[in-house]
Amino acid sequence: MAGIAEKFHSGMVPHSGDEESRNFKEVVGLGNELKHLEKLIGSEYVAKVGIVFDWENWWALELDSKPSTLVTYIEEIIPFYRALHKQNIGVDFIHPDESLNAYKVIIAPASYQVTNDFSTKVEDYVKKGGVFITNFFNGIVDEHDRVYLGGYPGAYKEVLGIYIEEFAPMKEHAVHQIRTEFSDVYNKVWEENIHLRGAKALAQFKEGYLANSPAVQLQ
Repeated sequence: MAGIAEKFHSGMVPHSGDEESRNFKEVVGLGNELKHLEKLIGSEYVAKVGIVFDWENWWALELDSKPSTLVTYIEEIIPFYRALHKQNIGVDFIHPDESLNAYKVIIAPASYQVTNDFSTKVEDYVKKGGVFITNFFNGIVDEHDRVYLGGYPGAYKEVLGIYIEEFAPMKEHAVHQIRTEFSDVYNKVWEENIHLRGAKALAQFKEGYLANSPAVQLQ
């Protein structure tokens, strides 16, 4: 008898027990193919880029009472991963408690909730030559969802070299453009009134009251 939640999980052996079934033959075939992969045994995968993935940040970011409901954690992570994947660049997904030292680049998309420990770790990582990338609405609150005082981006304002005067979340279906030295790109979710405090602007907003102000910056 087959029961409980897994009762229809017959990916390898169907309920009939038929060893001539397609599923069973494909699993046997895969097993035979694995015998030819001896060269991979003991090989090591080394990624030089780490993407920070934090479940507690995900929960905090998508709680209610935010400036915009269009900002979702996974949707902010996917474009970074997709761009790296297209370039065949290996990636590790890491927790904020893990060491950053093994990576040349650390990416923390939608890093809304940040502990003091992690922000200190990032500052040390950057001082040692690491590259830290984040996007918008970042460094805003601590692990108790309390806003860092002293201006946005709160926990990251020293390492990023910017000051955010105010958020400018976009209306649903609105599309604006950002000017870069290569081409114009579309923006559909969020804008911020950014002031440089040591960073250099790499791109500018093209439209609205933020026109010609920094949109992407390098510290």
